[in-house]
Amino acid sequence: IPILLKLKCKHKWLNCAPLLEAIDLSKYLQSGEIECVTTSGEHRVNKKARELRKEWLEDLSQQCHQAGIHFEVMFLGAKFIDGNSTFHDPSPCFKSPFAHRLGLNNYSELFFDC
Repeated sequence: IPILLKLKCKHKWLNCAPLLEAIDLSKYLQSGEIECVTTSGEHRVNKKARELRKEWLEDLSQQCHQAGIHFEVMFLGAKFIDGNSTFHDPSPCFKSPFAHRLGLNNYSELFFDC
């Protein structure tokens, strides 16, 4: 990320995928250089995908919200855990709209589509 922040390009965003643990990007997001953060779970056949936890997404979404940065969950992956419930999905059908209904996406009306 420090190298990305030094680049002289117009648009910078992070794709944190697959998200395999909680991460703290707040110090990088406060730079004002990053416009968008996207993430997703992992897809593997036979339910061998590593888990994606809702609390990790909520934390990352909150970090982005506090910095005024667009955040989007592209898909939840094959093993999404919400509290005590585990959702297994071998196909990528839990797309962004499902994540949006869970209150995970943070869209900016003026933002270009990342």
